[in-house]
Amino acid sequence: MSGKPYFTISRESFEKNAGYKTTVYALAELVDNAFEAEAKKVVIALMVDSNQMLRKIATIDNGDGMNQEILQSAVCEKAGTNFDRQVSSGKKARRKFGKYGVGLPKASLSQCNFFSVWSWLNKPENALKSYIDITDLEWINNGAIVEDPKKEAAPQEWLTIADMANAKSGTLVLWGDLDGLTWSRARWGEHSGLIPNLEFQLGRTYRKMLSGKKPDFEIEVVVLDERFREIEKVKIGPNDPLFITAGCRIPRKKLDDGIFWPQDDPLFDEIIKGTLELEIPLKNGKTTKKSISFAASIARKNTFAQLSGRNAGSLPHGKFADRNLGISLLREGREIDLSLALNNPSEARERWIGAEFDFPHEFDNILGMTNNKQSYTRLEQVIKHKKEDFLEPNETTNACLSRLRKEDPILANCLEIAWKIRDIWEFAWKTHKDMREEFIGQPDGDNGDPDISPEDRAEKFATKADNKGISLPKNLSEEEQKNLKIKIIQELEKQGVPNTVAKQIAARIVEKGLTYIITSRAGLGSPFFSVDHVVDSKILVLNQDHRAHPYLISSISEMENEKLEVLKDRLQKAKTSIMLMLEAWTKLESEAVTSEKRKFQMLREDWGRVLDSFIEEYEKEN
Repeated sequence: MSGKPYFTISRESFEKNAGYKTTVYALAELVDNAFEAEAKKVVIALMVDSNQMLRKIATIDNGDGMNQEILQSAVCEKAGTNFDRQVSSGKKARRKFGKYGVGLPKASLSQCNFFSVWSWLNKPENALKSYIDITDLEWINNGAIVEDPKKEAAPQEWLTIADMANAKSGTLVLWGDLDGLTWSRARWGEHSGLIPNLEFQLGRTYRKMLSGKKPDFEIEVVVLDERFREIEKVKIGPNDPLFITAGCRIPRKKLDDGIFWPQDDPLFDEIIKGTLELEIPLKNGKTTKKSISFAASIARKNTFAQLSGRNAGSLPHGKFADRNLGISLLREGREIDLSLALNNPSEARERWIGAEFDFPHEFDNILGMTNNKQSYTRLEQVIKHKKEDFLEPNETTNACLSRLRKEDPILANCLEIAWKIRDIWEFAWKTHKDMREEFIGQPDGDNGDPDISPEDRAEKFATKADNKGISLPKNLSEEEQKNLKIKIIQELEKQGVPNTVAKQIAARIVEKGLTYIITSRAGLGSPFFSVDHVVDSKILVLNQDHRAHPYLISSISEMENEKLEVLKDRLQKAKTSIMLMLEAWTKLESEAVTSEKRKFQMLREDWGRVLDSFIEEYEKEN
């Protein structure tokens, strides 16, 4: 029997699903490379066809460029040059983002089947070219050998559209045969497509480098047609999830007098800033001390205040803050992830606090850094647990850490970091709630709170009016709550409820003890709503596909334009839709056969009595 090679080269050897969350995260790998190469500017060029569909994507930078040996290694997986080089050789000594040598090829092949790289050290006409084409089966069958890069001038059209024709040095990466894009269009409406997501995500990932009077570098997005004519150009600005950086591009409501609300800039105030120094183990058995920097912020009063009766959370800046919800985890100033590990899915007010932790690269192994730089996996797991989960009987937290430093030094470091993150997050949340209670003038969570939605209120008052109440056992332990949530999520998923929605519903049932839950989803067929059950809770599911939904629900909840005539028109449509809903019932009841009419009448009478009891509870607090 003949031997068998450890690795077999085939088309499937080139991983298409490399774990990148979206196309933006894949492009971020190429932006990392440009930044490490001391680039002052990187341009992401999007070529679209006559139907505005994306056909090619290029990144062009004016960094140091690569010689033949480095270029050949750069297009080969796990052959990159930044494994151990954590500081660049430039004057500014930029920190290095690269670590695993997989960025350029893995990110590229996750989005396309063919990519080319041109890089030059002295003028674009003297560039070297290398490429990978995983549709070339002959090349793959012959071992997928990457030949020495050949001299070939960088394509002038792409350089011109990026304003890089005179760049002394630089690199151009071109993706063709696109087959893995998250968004097939450069822009689809105002908020969808690749461009809005590039603005939002890259602005947040590289906010430290893009902010200030003299930013470290620029990121620009250019859209062009297949004849290389410019269609649109966008400069990426910083997106600070702590909202403490002045001048960030944040959507605001334009008032009748032309003023944009809220007027504050920045929107949040920094409430704490500091460092955490830890002694961490090295591979040689020794230890070294390294510092982690952190900060937290809370919204200013104007930021979460109501505007003309509208909740701040429903205003443009409130929706924007909701997209930046979480704890920002950075590595060498570059965001790795916006963690939701400590977030309560049913607590909308958490959008008004922010926190960030910035780690040196030496913490990669301790925190479980993934090779595509998208998550600290070990930290994510540890941070979800409270301190008590790791303590032995009658053991203090300090004693626990001392014990673990001997038993498992890496876990001890990770725990100390996770506990610090939890302390900072809880401090920010408490500070915001204290200010909120003082500002609103009533206990947290009551009816006057600007972020309690109509759905939240309806759930609350229906639950109060329900004489049975929820029959969940009282004073459940954390472990019992956790197990009950898992059970609820599993039951809901069997009913076809998406996992994210199921988690939110489970949190509202277990943590708030609600008898009634309101949610929405598509795909329910002809009913305007359906009723599901889980444990002792009733779930009202509104059908997003029904014709009445845009008039009754969307027309009221999604009022981006607050002009009086628009409001009147939407409210008129909503009122008309309610009348039509009642007339639809009238039709069913009046046309029912005699034996069924009494059932309709009894249902109508029972519905009226239940509605009366619900309204009675609502009126007690209004």
